[in-house]
Amino acid sequence: MYDESWEFPDFSNRIVALALNPSCVFVYWTISLARRRLIQEHFMADWDALPLCLCLYDVTDILFDGYNAPLLRRVSVDPGTNNWYLHNLPSGRNYVVDLATMNHDRLFCLLRSNMVALPPDRSAASRVKIPFAKPLPSTPIDADPALRKPVRRLSSQLKREGATIG
Repeated sequence: MYDESWEFPDFSNRIVALALNPSCVFVYWTISLARRRLIQEHFMADWDALPLCLCLYDVTDILFDGYNAPLLRRVSVDPGTNNWYLHNLPSGRNYVVDLATMNHDRLFCLLRSNMVALPPDRSAASRVKIPFAKPLPSTPIDADPALRKPVRRLSSQLKREGATIG
């Protein structure tokens, strides 16, 4: 029997952001039991009672210091959760995700992710359409109208004589 289960190592404290498509980021995280105990002691609250959230920052063209990027989205997450999908994001932008908790109406960052770059949207709706002045000719006859009559005359003559064209 094949075992597909997998557990994060207990000593790991990290959050990872991955681009899934031009408008979605997948985030997963792990916090060790030792770090959880420190956080519980600091906030004097049980881990399961902490108001955890994911904070998504747009860091495109910014040297991010933790405070100088716009907070695009804040999503409440259950303390037992360890992954999340962030959908409907603007494509072609760079993002950082924090796992945070609230302390006296202020966000307190517990973990900060890597910067993730979403690719530009390449869907048909977003492509630039370049109109041509006129359609390209499909045959040389279409390219030069002066050739149409002589070619048709020759074609008719060959058909009458039983020859095949092409």
